[in-house]
Amino acid sequence: MFRHRRWLAKRAEELEARREKEANKISIDWCELPDTWWRKAARVDLWNRLDIWADEMSLTIRKRRLTGARTRWGSCNSMGDISLSWRLMLTAPELRDYVVIHELAHRRHMNHSPRFWAEVARWCPDYKERRTRLRTSGGEIG
Repeated sequence: MFRHRRWLAKRAEELEARREKEANKISIDWCELPDTWWRKAARVDLWNRLDIWADEMSLTIRKRRLTGARTRWGSCNSMGDISLSWRLMLTAPELRDYVVIHELAHRRHMNHSPRFWAEVARWCPDYKERRTRLRTSGGEIG
C-alpha cells in the first residue's frame, strides 16, 4: 500500500508539472471564438459563396440573411430571399458550398422533387456524400 502512495504522489507531481507547462502556451479553440467573430466571417465567406454560385448557376438573389439557427443550415423562399446560418462556418468549405448550392437550387424548384435533386447534382455531383457528412457533423456543432 505504501508503494502505491509513493507512485500516486509521483504521478501527481508529474501531472502538476505538465499542467504548469501547458498553462504557459497560448491556445484558442476555434469553436470558442465569440459568435460575433463567426458572424462577421460568415458575412464575408457565405455571401462570397452565394455570389459565385448564383452567377455560375445564372440565378438571382433578392435578399440574403444571416441567422443563428441550430437546426436549419439555410432556407430559400419563393421571392428569392436566402437565409444561411452563421454556424455553417464551423463546417468544411465544401459543405458550405453544398448548402449554398442546395438553397440556390430552390430558386428553380421550390421543393425536394427529383428535378430539384437533379439540379443540385448538376452543380455538386457528390452532394449525397456531402449531405451525409453535414448531417453527421451537424449534431456536434452548437
